[in-house]
Amino acid sequence: MASLRDILVFSIILFIIGLAVVMSNYISHSIALSIINSTTISSNPYANATMTAGNAAINMGDYIYLGLFIGLLLFIIVSAWFVSDYPIFAPIYFFGLVIVVFVSYVLQGSWLNFLTNSVMGSTALNLPITSFILSNLCYFTAVAGLIGLVLIYGKPKSEASV
Repeated sequence: MASLRDILVFSIILFIIGLAVVMSNYISHSIALSIINSTTISSNPYANATMTAGNAAINMGDYIYLGLFIGLLLFIIVSAWFVSDYPIFAPIYFFGLVIVVFVSYVLQGSWLNFLTNSVMGSTALNLPITSFILSNLCYFTAVAGLIGLVLIYGKPKSEASV
C-alpha cells in the first residue's frame, strides 16, 4: 500500500525539514547579528540596511515550510486518488495507519523535547507555523491518513482501475 508509505514519508520529511528550518534560522540569525554588530558594517549605512533586510528574509523559512506542508498534503491526496484497492484491505490500512501515527507521535515528542532547549526553543518559537505543525504532527498525520483511507477505498467502482 503505497499510500501508507507516503504518509510515513510525510511525517518524517516534515520533522527533518522542520529541524533544518529552525537550525538554519538560528545559525543565520547568529551570523547576521554578529556581522551587523561589527564596527565595519555598522559604520556603513548601506551595508547595515542590507544585512537588516537579509536578517528579515531569514524568517521566510516559516512560510516555505508551510508551502512544503501544503504541497505534501496535496501529493497525498492526489496519489491516494489514483491508487485503488479492494475495500477488504481497509482494516489493514487502518491498523497500518495507527502504527504510522504512533511513529509521528514519537517524532512529535522529540520536537517537544527539542523545544525545551533554551537556545533552540526560543528560535523555534520565532517560527510559529513550523512550531505549530510539528507540535501537532500526529494529528496532521492522522488526518492525512484518514483522507487517504477515504480516497483509496471510498471511490465509486466506475472510477476505480483495479
